[in-house]
Amino acid sequence: MAAQTMLDFTKEEIEWFRNESKLKYELDLRETIFDAQEEARAEGREKGLAEGRTEGLAEGRTEEKLQIARNLKQMGLSDALIASATGLSPEDIQRAQETQNPG
Repeated sequence: MAAQTMLDFTKEEIEWFRNESKLKYELDLRETIFDAQEEARAEGREKGLAEGRTEGLAEGRTEEKLQIARNLKQMGLSDALIASATGLSPEDIQRAQETQNPG
């Protein structure tokens, strides 16, 4: 029955079916690519946000340590004691003091 129905199609109709099939395939392919790109963008945004949060927290902790170093320095503690208390290097402690009192 299906074979007989196929024989009843004209060449133009068969060509139309082929073209429709090609178009459907291309649309499906483009949709798959678009979906994959959207997923990749979402993953990239999430990764970027996570990295930004991590960097921001680290920067905040460093700034907090520098402020503690400034306070300890004002209290008269030595750089060695401040380094031991904060984990900062002597250079970082010196820079912290310079940023508080520029000049």
